[in-house]
Amino acid sequence: MEAKGSRTENYKFLEHLVRKIWLNAGATREHADAVAHSIIMGDRMGKTNQGIGVFEALTIVMQAGSLDIKAEPTVAGEGPSWILMDGNKSTGHYTLTLGIKKAIKKAKETGVCILIGRNHFDAGCFSTYTQMALEHDMVAMATNNSVALMTPIGGMENVMSCPPLSVSCPA
Repeated sequence: MEAKGSRTENYKFLEHLVRKIWLNAGATREHADAVAHSIIMGDRMGKTNQGIGVFEALTIVMQAGSLDIKAEPTVAGEGPSWILMDGNKSTGHYTLTLGIKKAIKKAKETGVCILIGRNHFDAGCFSTYTQMALEHDMVAMATNNSVALMTPIGGMENVMSCPPLSVSCPA
């Protein structure tokens, strides 16, 4: 039952809006699709600060000249069961979407694959990437580094990070 005064939206329409904004900013269709899917997945998972709440962070670093919306992520290294993706200052949304597609293909061949992403900006909701593996009946885990956001009990400075962790497993 919908709460009085609340409103629901079709998530595909919201993805469309984010995609249009990113396309108008100069992204390729594939980049805009990755950002839109990941941003709205955060909201669908109930993680506003990994969804539309973080979208502004991408526009801020792009306007500051740090994020390169036209950059194409590349494979910086790989082995039989791992891939290192370099975002080349693109978004993490795009870098990790391209990377997880490659990792899924490699895992189908070898049984396992570790994806490492570097040199990219925010990647949003990490469930986006584990869900992509889940669609192929694969187990996936995703996390990343984080700035120090927490102070231990009795401490005076933020020295502990609180990185995301997402795990998907077929049932």
